Order: sequence, then structure tokens, then C-alpha cells
Amino acid sequence: MRAIQVATPGGADALTLVDVEPPEPAAGQVRVAVSAAGVNYFRDVYERAGLYPMPMPFIAGAEGVGTVTALGPGASEFALGDRIAWKEARGRQPGATEYVLVEAFADDAAGAHHVTTAHFKEAQVALPPHLAETPRIINVTVPGTDWSELEELSVSTG
Repeated sequence: MRAIQVATPGGADALTLVDVEPPEPAAGQVRVAVSAAGVNYFRDVYERAGLYPMPMPFIAGAEGVGTVTALGPGASEFALGDRIAWKEARGRQPGATEYVLVEAFADDAAGAHHVTTAHFKEAQVALPPHLAETPRIINVTVPGTDWSELEELSVSTG
């Protein structure tokens, strides 16, 4: 399949169209045929330029929309043919490609699963040194009137 890859840090010329093997979904993942992927917004630019270190080579793009084409074991919240959107599929789960692997959760029950995944644990270590402050989120199922801090990616300000 085709993918937009960054093999070395640089400008827009570092984005290269390559052929890679299609991914197979693991437990709790779905494979999605990508209809549209976001590439080259500020985070992608920082990663491509080497300001946010990424293992090279990596596939650019962290968000997109598409259609579910395969289910990994335990990915029961979705069905083949479902249209979904995702954000934060990174590195080994790329966005700017023909297929992407996405964690398969559609509700609160998945929150516990998501924060225990290997890539989330890696992000908890790798991201905070590059963040100016703790990211803020809105959880639509928790009562509140404003953004809350994402405690799993807490940044020390002291």
C-alpha cells in the first residue's frame, strides 16, 4: 500500500510516497481504509523537522476518517463497513496511508483499555518533556462546564 513517510528530518521535501506492507489488526484494533488523513498541521511539522523526536522512518499523519475493513480479536464495538474518525494514530499506526490501525473503542469502557496500551505508556514518558503545560480535554460524559487537565499526561511546572 502507499504511505507518506518521513525518513529523515527536514522540510516538506522530507515527505516521500512509499510502498509499505498493509497492517494487520492486533487485539482491540480495527483496520480502516483511509478516506482522508490530516497531514502537515503543526505537530506533523514539528515531528518532520525533528523538534518532536520520532523513530525514523515514520508515517506522517495523526488523524483521519475511513471505513472499517478488518477487526482484530476483541474489537467488538465496530463492524465491517462502519465509517469512523480517529485522532492520535501515530508512528506504528500511521494516518497518511491507504490503511491504518486504530484502537477500537467507542465509549467510556474503552478509556481503561486505551490508557493501558503500550503506545499510550510510551507517550506518557516521551511527550511531557515536549509539552509546555498539561493537555486539557473535555469528557462529554463527565459533568463539567470547562476543560479538564489530562492527568495521564501531567506536566510538572515546578
